[in-house]
Amino acid sequence: MPCSSENAASAFPLRRRTLLAGATAALGVAALPLPGRAAARMAPSGPSQARTFAFVGCYTPGETKGTGSGVALVRLDPASGALSLVRTTPMHNASWVALDRRQRTLYAVNEDRVYRQPDAGSVTAYAIDPADYSLTSINSVSSGSMTPCYLSVAAGGRHLLVANYDGGTLAVLPIRPDGGLGAATDNRSEDAPANPGAAGDNPPGNHAFSDHAGPRMHMIRTDPSGRWVVAADAGRDRLLLFSLDPATGRLKPAPTPFVALEPGCTPRHLVFGRHGRRIYVLCEQDAVLRVLDFDPRAGTATLIQAVPMLPRGFGGSNLSAELLISQDGRFLYGTQRLYDAVTVMAVGDDGQVRVVDETWTRGDYPRGCTIDPSQRFLFCCNQKGDNVTSFRVDRDSGKLRFTERFLPLGSPVTISFLS
Repeated sequence: MPCSSENAASAFPLRRRTLLAGATAALGVAALPLPGRAAARMAPSGPSQARTFAFVGCYTPGETKGTGSGVALVRLDPASGALSLVRTTPMHNASWVALDRRQRTLYAVNEDRVYRQPDAGSVTAYAIDPADYSLTSINSVSSGSMTPCYLSVAAGGRHLLVANYDGGTLAVLPIRPDGGLGAATDNRSEDAPANPGAAGDNPPGNHAFSDHAGPRMHMIRTDPSGRWVVAADAGRDRLLLFSLDPATGRLKPAPTPFVALEPGCTPRHLVFGRHGRRIYVLCEQDAVLRVLDFDPRAGTATLIQAVPMLPRGFGGSNLSAELLISQDGRFLYGTQRLYDAVTVMAVGDDGQVRVVDETWTRGDYPRGCTIDPSQRFLFCCNQKGDNVTSFRVDRDSGKLRFTERFLPLGSPVTISFLS
């Protein structure tokens, strides 16, 4: 890896900025309706207007010890990369948000951890007002199990796919014509042997062990062809492969139903590469990016590469969190919690990967990250730092440069831009 200890020191300056102004906002902002004229000024004049707004999901006070207020609407200054808060829609532990394909509905999980209530988790559908992007709840339904942590709209737009972490299940929720949700048409887990809590290649001194007490579903999405559904079981260290019957809303295991990864590695999030022929899997526990060759005709995947994302010689605690791919498929970005960095990786013409840089996030415990629709800025949600930080993206090298811009926001977890 190119990042030596000397390079790491230069990448992480000793003097870290502190946020004093805006502390009240970081503790959670109540919903503030815009005055009529302000709403008129925000009215979209076309796609370029929508591209400057995003929704941020945040943890709220309670067992998760969050400091946020729900789903925040933020506005991007396309010249500087600065984000500003417009309003917050109250919702409990809206830790993952996603837009439907028409950008008319926002879906958000309610990541409650109520272990004595197996169906405590829920998902809420919100209608997006095209005039000012305010949210109006359509309905909420059970996620099918405890602690929903991820959702995505399936190919075709007729179903919402949900990963329930503590419940260890994958749920399929039908999407109604008005964007609302119906009761789950499928809710399945897997019976697989237990694995150790840490991988054999775990960084030395890493005491932030991942939960391997049972199946722990962390992500689910369809592949680019729309034929297959791929899910990450972080508790059993497997990628699960299914097809989805659009008529019944039920998942059917693929002919090769899973790919077993390194025991204890904890696959968390995944993205598909160009042409849908590569799957890149970020593994939480050992901070390794695993590359799989994927055959979209047969729905099979084969491991071809494993790339450590932390600097050579790293020791101590870390948990990898989010994986992002650039629009052109040339670069990958992985967030590292506790190490507080974004790892930058270049993708070769053959789909294989090498680490090219890392950037300090200027915040604590980075979770979700995203690139805005213009592909000029990357935004990082620093959950325990109570801020979102922004970086300019060098389109040639993929490297990041801090914009000196902070958005104070309580416990941000994920961010999704209108496009």
